[in-house]
Amino acid sequence: MIKYIITSLFLFLGLQTTVLAQCISGNCQEGKGAYLFKNNSARFVGSFQKGLPWGEGQCHFSNGDEYDGQWQAGKFHGKGALTLADGSTLDGRWTEGKFMGKSLPDQNRPEKSISQKERRTWALVVGVSDYHHMPVLRYADDDAYQFHNQLLASDGLSLSSDQVKLLINESATREKILEELTNIANQAGEEDIILFYFSGHGLKGSFLPFDYDGFNNQVFHNEINGRLKKSKAEHRICIADACHSGGIMAARSADSWISNWYPMLADAQIPMTFFLSSKSSERSLESKGLRMGVFSHFLIRGLKGEADMDLDQSVTLGELFQFVSKGVTEYTGHMQNPILAGEFDPSLILRPGK
Repeated sequence: MIKYIITSLFLFLGLQTTVLAQCISGNCQEGKGAYLFKNNSARFVGSFQKGLPWGEGQCHFSNGDEYDGQWQAGKFHGKGALTLADGSTLDGRWTEGKFMGKSLPDQNRPEKSISQKERRTWALVVGVSDYHHMPVLRYADDDAYQFHNQLLASDGLSLSSDQVKLLINESATREKILEELTNIANQAGEEDIILFYFSGHGLKGSFLPFDYDGFNNQVFHNEINGRLKKSKAEHRICIADACHSGGIMAARSADSWISNWYPMLADAQIPMTFFLSSKSSERSLESKGLRMGVFSHFLIRGLKGEADMDLDQSVTLGELFQFVSKGVTEYTGHMQNPILAGEFDPSLILRPGK
């Protein structure tokens, strides 16, 4: 169903930039009005800027689909719901016409106060470079080492060693990854955070551990979700830095992390956050100059405190994403754009104040 919804979405996104046949009423340049698309394919009612849907608006498509929500430059952007003719709905946040995840809880609803001391973070960090049946990677293991160290560092998350498990190269077998993931899922309490970080090769629907033999021993995404589903943890965050390969500015696997992960997210039916190194149509990059993946470089810098935009000495998930996204995008000349997707709270504190 999710694949059908996304396919239908992109079929109709083309209508957003179609030259409209006529303005039915109101001010369709700078104000509020109603537009009728060419051949009566769709009808938009709402706000306009520069002659494009911009702000709040509702669009009815001739096939029965309907989008109601926020727009920017003629594209779904912000909060909105796309309801298809069959009754299925994508309700949440949109960025430039792409569905980014479910809606956040009502910000006006009072929530119970949870001190950072009550909330604990449990992390499994996996990095594999030394593959026998895949191209050897240059920095995947180093990325994982440095991310692990930042979780423990006093200028990072200040986690205790019993809260973090590191699996590098030969220790990162399929059996060990699933075993340790089960362990942290069982340890995490109701208010806690689970972090799963993976740097290495991936195939459609799976990560590749050290003992992948070309055919067997993949760690499938649904196996990861299945273990996390059993946890009491309130927040489950997967940070995926896709495959490395050779070159000065080396390209990682172009496999579509979003399209691979979203079916698993739908099947899991649990709150999951996905912090991914690049869009599905892009390649994740690493740099000899940085001696690590570009995404992981800015991720670690952000957790050191550089992402503290409001200078309150803590780093939230939203601040970290903004910092990493800006850094990676600028460093790679817009060739790589990280994604934060799924269900998440941008105010969630990852690095507590010092």
